Amino acid sequence: MFNRPTYDLRDPFPWYEYMRSNQPVWQEDSGAWHVFRHDDVKRVLSDHESFSSQRGTTDDPSNPISASLISSDPPRHRQLRTLVSQAFTPALSTISPGASNRLRRISSMRCHRGILRSTSWKG
Repeated sequence: MFNRPTYDLRDPFPWYEYMRSNQPVWQEDSGAWHVFRHDDVKRVLSDHESFSSQRGTTDDPSNPISASLISSDPPRHRQLRTLVSQAFTPALSTISPGASNRLRRISSMRCHRGILRSTSWKG
């Protein structure tokens, strides 16, 4: 526990790996909770009665994150997600096949160099 790697924004993966193995559920001094294992994350994201984005440090109305999609619970989350999807889906559909291929190659090169650990780009 005391040998926890320092979180590095440029390469957070050693920290994530440590946390999944040693502290899969962790609370920051600020009160924010972090959940690192897949099954735990699925439960947190689907059990809105037990887990809520509205309970915590983002309740401050002066904090721009408190009104965002990531900090909202159903039904507001669904409303915001629908608006965002309507705005971005047409733009994404206009990406040319050439651009999709370039993005796929760049993602592949970054994974090979260790910059990205994995990619789910489906193009």
